[in-house]
Parts: sequence; structure tokens; C-alpha cells
Amino acid sequence: MLKQTETSVRDYQEITRIMTEQPLLAILIAQGDPPRIVYANEVLSKMLGYTVQKLQGMNPQELFSVLPPENRDTFAARFSERMAGQNVPIHYEFRILKPDNTERWAEIYASRIDFGGQPAVLAILLDISERRRSDAALSASQNRYRILFEESRDPIFITSVGDRGRFLDANQATLDLFGYSREEILNLEVRQCYAQPADREAFQAAMKEQGSVRDYEAKLRKKNGTVIDCLLSSTLWRDEKGAVIGYQGRIRDITEKKRAEHALKESEMQYRTTINSMADAIHAVSSDLRIILVNDAFKKWTQEFGLNPDILGKNIFEVFPFLPEKVRDEYQHVLKTGEILMTEETTRIGNQDIVTETRKIPVIDAGKVTRIITVVRDITAKRKSEEEFKENVLKMRRILEETTFTLASTVEKRDPYTAGHQQRVATLANAIAREMGLSDDQIEGIKMAALIHDIGKIYVPAEILNKPGRLTDIEYNLIKTHPQLSYDILKAIEFPWPVARAILQHHERINGSGYPEGLTSIDIILEAKILAVADVVEAIYSNRPYRPARGIEKAMEEITIHKETLYDADVVDACIRLFSKKDFKFD
Repeated sequence: MLKQTETSVRDYQEITRIMTEQPLLAILIAQGDPPRIVYANEVLSKMLGYTVQKLQGMNPQELFSVLPPENRDTFAARFSERMAGQNVPIHYEFRILKPDNTERWAEIYASRIDFGGQPAVLAILLDISERRRSDAALSASQNRYRILFEESRDPIFITSVGDRGRFLDANQATLDLFGYSREEILNLEVRQCYAQPADREAFQAAMKEQGSVRDYEAKLRKKNGTVIDCLLSSTLWRDEKGAVIGYQGRIRDITEKKRAEHALKESEMQYRTTINSMADAIHAVSSDLRIILVNDAFKKWTQEFGLNPDILGKNIFEVFPFLPEKVRDEYQHVLKTGEILMTEETTRIGNQDIVTETRKIPVIDAGKVTRIITVVRDITAKRKSEEEFKENVLKMRRILEETTFTLASTVEKRDPYTAGHQQRVATLANAIAREMGLSDDQIEGIKMAALIHDIGKIYVPAEILNKPGRLTDIEYNLIKTHPQLSYDILKAIEFPWPVARAILQHHERINGSGYPEGLTSIDIILEAKILAVADVVEAIYSNRPYRPARGIEKAMEEITIHKETLYDADVVDACIRLFSKKDFKFD
């Protein structure tokens, strides 16, 4: 009996030794209130970072320092309650703070025992730090997957298999696509989302045969009945043993893309119709100058000139060998710069000289010129008409000039004192306009106006025009009517310049003191301002019936004193430069 007892004791001691030395289990026994550790094994020592001797010598404050501050009061209370025999949870997890500030997680099993005849708490701890990290990583991975699943812009689904397969899961994009709530879609059979049963059957057949489907096109139906074009991509969803339990995949809504493709086809048809309806000959060349498109007008144009109509795919210079080398340079310029280029060429085709206006328009794709659309317009007839028009204009101008000179001479014959006055005014006005940088066309108009600016004097009695003495008020007012009379004579003539208006205003002054309308600077045209200065300078320079010539110095003094008051400053400055720096002289 004694031997059996001794054997049992040895077995118990061996079991206790194995447990306490087991490298995974940390064991401690604590007694007292407040508690002290009365037993700790080496595993606990390594777990907490203290020696066994240090642990057994710890006071309660030191003992609880291995716990986070927020857990210390809870542990102290549970120890006291357990020592008192109260019902306290025997299993829980907690954090441990080691002396080196590292953190570990432990799983603890605690119970009340008798140790040395006194109540004590036995705690067995298991380091679960790696498991916690794995669980955290798994949870994070699952969260990331869920976030990706839910936040994906593409609709993603998981369904069961079979003809009556149902949705097992669907992300928000899928709900938005079909217009269902999550509860509604999870109660749907997948076939209810197909607009055409044949699409569902073909999809399932492909999944069975291939195990996956990529970009399968099908028409699906939304909750509101709208049919949409979609691309389905799916793979088999298997359990841990490899058995197929469903399909997982994504949906891409291509309704707008299909509409855009249809619109593009419509646009291409309209484009083709449009360019074929145009009278201009249009062709497009690739970057290597091969013809890739022509319109009907271009085909007709080539046929009319006896050229081979079979030109698609051929180099432009093979089709038109007579094109000069500069045309090649023009194409290269457009390819290099991406700029629209407009040119005009005269080409000898057969026995005809053909004048064409050409626009080379680049088509840019991804920042690079890939094609050039060339619009060729035959302007042979237009150029011929323009030349004829120019000739007619020149003839009309010669007639106008001859008429103008005739009118001018008519006035001067009635007024010998002003003989040559209009011609000299025209010469000076012409020079002033050129000095101011006016166009040749404006200068020509000013010259015409100056030559007949006193035409209205033919209605003024000759004895008044030639009176050597001072004019009466009535006579002077009669003289002052000549601008209006001139305008009335000329207004019906369609000059290409404002001749009549310039003559009407040539006695107006910029401060409003002139006649016949008392206009100010803003309402007086530039041509009239130039005539005014030229008229005054010539009148002071020349002999008049009532006084001898006063000379050019007095004329310059007059316009200088009244610059910006009676006469336009720019016109005065230009006139003074002519006499002071350009050595201008009346002929």
C-alpha cells in the first residue's frame, strides 16, 4: 500500500514537472490579498520578461504593472472574487506589457485551488500573440476584400449554380445597376435579370464547358424593366474541398458604349453622305501619303481629266505624277506641324490650265498627325471672273477719274483765281494721307474728293467768286453753301470711296465752329479732316481775288496755332513734316 502511494506521488510529481516545464504553457500560483506569486515556471518568466525570482518577489503594484492600466483594477477585483469563491469567468484574453515596452497577448485559464493548505489561484497562460496577429491580418484582409468588393465601380456578384441559381452576394455597384435593394436582390433568381432566356442558357453552358467566361455579351433587365447591354465575366466559386458551389464575377454595362458605336456608325454614314454631297473634291491620305478616302466629286474630277479612278491605297504622287515637288513639302509641313495649310496652284492637265484652291487639314490622334484631309476646289472659273471684274473695275475707275477731271475743270473755268486750286489741294491731300500711312485705296479716294471738292461753286454767281473786295454777309453765306451743293451733286454717284461725304465735311472744324452742320471731331471722317488742312494751306499759299498769296510760312503758322482746335493734330503734324522735313512743294 505504501509503495503504491509512493508511486502515485511520483507519478503526480512527474505530471506536474512535465506541465510546468512544457514550453507552451506558462503557470503561476498566487496567494494572499493583496496577491503575491508563490510559484512561476520558466515559460511565464520568458512570457513576462522577468526572472522567476523577480516574479516571486513582486509586490502587488509591481505584479499588476505587467497589465495595461485600464485592466489592472478588473484583474485585482477578479482575483479577490475568485479567492472568495465567487463565480468569476475562468477564461479570457488580455494584453501583457513587458519591461522592454513590447506587447504580447495571452490566453488565461484561472481557477481557485488549495496550495499548501491555503486558498490560491492557479493560472495557466498561453501566448497567443502570433494567433492574434494572424487573426488581425485575416480580419484586415477580409476587410480589404470587403472594401474592394463594395467600393468597386464594376458590379460584382456571387451566385449559386443551377437553372434557378440565386444571388448569394452583390456589391453596391450591382444594386445600383439593377435598381434593387440588397434584400430584394438576395431573393431573386438570377434568370430573372436576363432579358433573353437564351443568353442565360448560353452563359451556363459556357461556364460548364470552360469553367470561366470572359466578356460574354448579354442583355440584362433592370428592376424598372429597362434592358441594358452588358459584358459578363465569371469564374467558378469552389468550397475548401474543390466542389463547385457557385459563380463569382463582374458585370460591365456597355449600353452607352453600344449607343456611342451606333451613333458613330450613323455619324460615319452622315459624314460619308455629307462629303459626297459636296462639290469640292475631297480625299484623305495617311501619314505615308497613301490615299485612304475619296468623295464622289473627287472620283468625277479624276475621270474628267482622264485619270485612273482606281486610286485607293496608292501614293498620292503615283496617282498624280504631275504634282510639283513643293506639294510633297506641303504635306510634310502639315504632318510635322499639325497646322492647316491653304495653297493655290495652277496645274497644266492635258491642254488646260486648272487653278485649284487646296486646304490640307490635319487629323490629330494622341498628339500625332495620322491623316490629312485635302479639300480641292476648282477655282479656274472664279479666277477668270475675278480677272474680268478687276478689268471692269479699272475701266470704271478710269471713267470716274475722267469724269472727276471734267467736273474739276468746269469749276476752274468759272473761277480763274482758283485755277489749279483743286489740283494742288489734291496733290497735298494725297501726300498727307501717304505720310499718315493710309492704304492706297483710301489715298485714291481722298485724291478724287480733293479734285472736285469745290464742284458746288458752279451754282455760285461768278461775280461773287471773282469779287476782289470784301464779301457781304449775304454773299459769304452763299459761298458757304457750296459744300452742301457739292454733296447734292455727287451723292447719287456710287463712288467706291466716301467722296460726297468728305466734300460735305471739308469746311467742318473739330471744335464745332465749321459749316454746314457744325460737326465736332468725333463726327468728322478722316478724309474730310485731311481735305480741310490741305484746302486751308493751299488757300493761304496762293493768290485770292481779295488778297495776294501769303506764302507757305503763314499757312504753317495757321495750322500750327489752331491744331487741336480747328484742325486734327495728326493731320497737321503730317502736313508740317512734309514741308519741314520732306521738302514738299506745290508743282
